[in-house]
Amino acid sequence: VSTQSTGTIGGDGDPARFTGPIVWCDIIVPSYYLTGMEALFVNGKQVHKCLLDYCPTVIDTGTSILAFPPYIGDPLLKAIGKVNQDCSNVASLPNISFSLGGLTGGQEFTLEPEFYVLRGEVAPGKFECQLGIEVSLALTPLTILGDVFLRKFYSVYDRVNNRVGLAKAVHD
Repeated sequence: VSTQSTGTIGGDGDPARFTGPIVWCDIIVPSYYLTGMEALFVNGKQVHKCLLDYCPTVIDTGTSILAFPPYIGDPLLKAIGKVNQDCSNVASLPNISFSLGGLTGGQEFTLEPEFYVLRGEVAPGKFECQLGIEVSLALTPLTILGDVFLRKFYSVYDRVNNRVGLAKAVHD
């Protein structure tokens, strides 16, 4: 997975950096890029449905992981299962999907394990893996979709229209 920049501020983005249409999500709180998540799925099975119209969700380039409050993250972690430190089971882990949209309804954005599992080289040719997901009410009462999410999805931050656009990123 490439670590190159997958976002832009303003305009319609750089078409060379994404494929498919940009899906626009309403910004609910302008001081953050806070949008709404309607539900969370693991391999197509709903593991969390937000009680109100949405769960507050920040799309954040300054956070390296996915962060959840326990009432959302605990069922997610249970459904994903254990990630072997030696990376031997990454290919068999499930996909996770977020239904995002804010007030105008949801579109599903799916992350495969290659995006939400962090893989680091600890010695030449030797890798270790861990989840790029943190669950803690002390960390955040909100869901935060950081770099783990943004490596897959090109993002366009549009303050003028209070929206953030997401499209599948193109990686070299």
